[in-house]
Amino acid sequence: MKNLRKSVFILILLFLSSSLYAQELSVVINKDVGVKEVSLKELKDIFKNKKKLWENGTKVKIALMSTKSAVGKLTADKVYGMSTKALKKFWLALVFQGKAAAPKYFDSEAGLTLYVKSNAGAIGLIGSDGVTDATVLKVDGKTKF
Repeated sequence: MKNLRKSVFILILLFLSSSLYAQELSVVINKDVGVKEVSLKELKDIFKNKKKLWENGTKVKIALMSTKSAVGKLTADKVYGMSTKALKKFWLALVFQGKAAAPKYFDSEAGLTLYVKSNAGAIGLIGSDGVTDATVLKVDGKTKF
């Protein structure tokens, strides 16, 4: 019984620590897009494929962290307002209906950031602690949300 309590306690600690890992997101964007700030509503429209072109005419290319990561789960919740499973279904439906190109998924924030920096029109979401050498798009005047 004592070992069971220890195991439950450890599981609870692991769950809480993984939940606390990524509490805020930052938006990284290709510098050539030319946008410095958006509202949260505009950001959600971009990531939900409602806005397909930037003001300069460049096609929006979405980059997301794997839905298995803490940042991917936070993105599903904060930006899409859905579970990671529902997010996958959302994008599958858009792709199969011919309404969108699938987003690029990454296992590392460094890989996502490199993709965004190297691809015109690219935009991605990373944990605010993962921002290093990237162009950050402000959301409602803030670099984190």
